[in-house]
Amino acid sequence: GKNENMCGDSYTFCEVDESKHAVIISDGMGSGPEAREESKTTVSLLDKMVKAGLSRKTIIKTVNSLLQIKDEKEKFATVDMAMIDLSRKEVEWVKAGGAPGYYKRDSRVKKIGRGSLPLGILKEIDTEEYKENILPGDLLVIVSDGVAASAGDWLPAFLSQYEQKHAQVIADRLLEEAIKRNGRGDDKTVIACRFVPF
Repeated sequence: GKNENMCGDSYTFCEVDESKHAVIISDGMGSGPEAREESKTTVSLLDKMVKAGLSRKTIIKTVNSLLQIKDEKEKFATVDMAMIDLSRKEVEWVKAGGAPGYYKRDSRVKKIGRGSLPLGILKEIDTEEYKENILPGDLLVIVSDGVAASAGDWLPAFLSQYEQKHAQVIADRLLEEAIKRNGRGDDKTVIACRFVPF
């Protein structure tokens, strides 16, 4: 049916100011309209709080509390939030559940995140935080579980072959490969950001 084809992943790019940007992806647990609603609500809240200039810790705590209030039907959502500061030339990454992300420099690919419980499950939040210095040409890749879920971690080797391709080309090819490997069963989202010289 139509509802079964609804993607449970939501994402946004938001601008705090000229030099600060955030990339956010959330995967609602399950699939269909309920998962979509959960991830959409999570992303919308994060977007508003980022734009209001709240700290990362405050943002994650607030969203976790709100998801716990709503969890009479066990609704949970994963959160991947990359805060990009171009003036300081760094990216700070907050992860709560979901698939690992990747940071690529030249042909070297670094895996970001070990996978933790989604937001809304525990009162004490199991989040992971990472920081990377940005160099021109670096590539940031965030994926949902539907892309990463397959035998073996094929993404680093796959990403390392693409040197200076446009981020959209890499995202498209990665998605095609994920469908080949995993089928179309789970929702699949790929976000790729290439840092150009600044």
